[in-house]
Amino acid sequence: MPPSPAAGHLWLAALNVLLIFLVGGSFSEEFGWRGFDLPALQSRWGWRVASLVLGLIWAVWHLPLFYSAGNLQSHWPFGWFALSVIASSVRFAWLCNRTQGQA
Repeated sequence: MPPSPAAGHLWLAALNVLLIFLVGGSFSEEFGWRGFDLPALQSRWGWRVASLVLGLIWAVWHLPLFYSAGNLQSHWPFGWFALSVIASSVRFAWLCNRTQGQA
C-alpha cells in the first residue's frame, strides 16, 4: 500500500485517527452493536450466545473489506480477524453488562 499522506506528520495522523474513530469507524458502530443489537439478542438468548452471534454478525459485516483491493484488510486472513472479533464481542458484552451499559 502507498504511504499515507499523514506519514511523518504526527498532528495530521492524530487528527485522522480521531476523525475515523468518531465519525466513520468503530465508535459509531458501537451504538448499533452494543446499544441496540446486544440488548435485543440478550433478551432472547442470554449474554453468552448473544455475544457469539453478534461477533459472527460483526465479522461478516466486515467481510467485504477483505475482498476490496487497496485496503489493509485485503492482506489479512479473514479467519483470524473473525476469531478476534468474536472474542472481542464476548469481552465487550461482558464489560457492557458489568457496567450496566455505562462504560
